[in-house]
Amino acid sequence: MLAHVAKALRRHLSFRRVVGLYRRGLSRKIFAECNGIVRYGPFAGMHWLDNPRRGRSEQGVILLGLYEQEVIENLVKAPEHFRVFVDVGAADGYYAVGLLHSGRVDRSVAFETVSEFREGIARLATENNVSEKITILGTAADSFVDVLRAQKVVPHETMLLMDIEGAEFKVLTDEVFAFLKDSLIVVETHAHIFADPQGEIDRLIENASKTHRVTAWYPGPRNPWAIKELDSYAEIDRWILCSEGRFEVQQWLRFDPL
Repeated sequence: MLAHVAKALRRHLSFRRVVGLYRRGLSRKIFAECNGIVRYGPFAGMHWLDNPRRGRSEQGVILLGLYEQEVIENLVKAPEHFRVFVDVGAADGYYAVGLLHSGRVDRSVAFETVSEFREGIARLATENNVSEKITILGTAADSFVDVLRAQKVVPHETMLLMDIEGAEFKVLTDEVFAFLKDSLIVVETHAHIFADPQGEIDRLIENASKTHRVTAWYPGPRNPWAIKELDSYAEIDRWILCSEGRFEVQQWLRFDPL
């Protein structure tokens, strides 16, 4: 019985790997056909880098404007007075640069632990002519509030996005929520890596309860049939290009000031 289960698991993992490689190939094709330029959504017109370390499998879904549409919508449609963007776990700079390129914000402060990624963010900002509007910093640590103050971040002008692979439950303390009591906060949660996922979520919401109200969402539908660049693509390829390649169904939390 165990041997049968192990064999089935190997087949499943092999299938996911093959699909992942095929998705990467489709994404590379889209990158070439779109000349590395985002074609749809609020970030349309932004130049995207061909980064071999990160993001080649995501190039298709990004350039077609399908990537994390709900997140973009929540940020772009936030109240207009949020003109400063703080990106914690900025990775390749998609949001920090994209929101500047679109004109939605006037300034971005990006926190990213990996030095190579920070260099990539700087290149992306230069490529899109917004390098003078972005500040790129390292890890958001215990002194997070002090760093925000040092950067002259004004909470009532600020919206913050956090995607730090589970460390959000450590960084978003009572002190941080209190300082950002007038800010909009959007968090990609990674509670699935903990023994008590719902307990982690509940504690995070409790930490925020004195200053923020919370809304949760999961990824929604996509429509690849509305994208003319995919007219010549097979149906299955269109759906594969909609995928963000995640192993877990991600939950997002939005914290609005009370």
